Amino acid sequence: MSDKYTEAPDAQDVDFQKRTADKLYRAGVIRGINPRRIERIREDVRFDDVVAHFVRNVGDKISCPFHGTDSTPSFQVYRGSNDGFCFGCPAGKGYYDHIRFVKESLGCTWVQALKWIEKEFELPALPDVLIEQDEDEEITTEVTFNDLSEPFLVRAVKDIRTSKDSELAMEYIHVYFGALDFEKGAKEAKEAREPEEATKLHFKAAMRLARVLGQEAVNRILDDKEL
Repeated sequence: MSDKYTEAPDAQDVDFQKRTADKLYRAGVIRGINPRRIERIREDVRFDDVVAHFVRNVGDKISCPFHGTDSTPSFQVYRGSNDGFCFGCPAGKGYYDHIRFVKESLGCTWVQALKWIEKEFELPALPDVLIEQDEDEEITTEVTFNDLSEPFLVRAVKDIRTSKDSELAMEYIHVYFGALDFEKGAKEAKEAREPEEATKLHFKAAMRLARVLGQEAVNRILDDKEL
């Protein structure tokens, strides 16, 4: 095996791949998935126990089940950080947490992988976040869908190009068109002379995008509006 597969991965590259995975999970949270479901898997389930469901004789190093037969084990299981890294997988695709390992093993979506882990490890059910409970959000949205749509699309294109993750692209698409549907509903309510309903739907449309952009980005947009 080439030396490039036996050397330790670049710390910045591993950190980047972890952040990319987190972006995908955050996009899922926008769809209503309770973030605690993801956090408790990392805290309460051992990564090597997940791997053991798909690979025999799990040790600190195993032959990677994803990129082909290894002449030398290329997949490192890190018990300290509770995740893993494959030195032989394509660049930018070597990092694996619990969800990504199951996702690649079963050929399913990350949400299906999340549910598989919860069932397999008998984790008690947790209620998901209700999108309708926008009024309780900490993010303030004194901006509109029109204010946020362009920054949202710029963020989406950047993240998708960087990660090259088709599932992340689908999450962004779902969020954007969900917000757009709320905005169209607000327009229809206004035409029907239902101002309270129109205001509520305008708020929901803006909140969908604001959740992804975050309060800091929303504040910058607010500042720009005041100039």
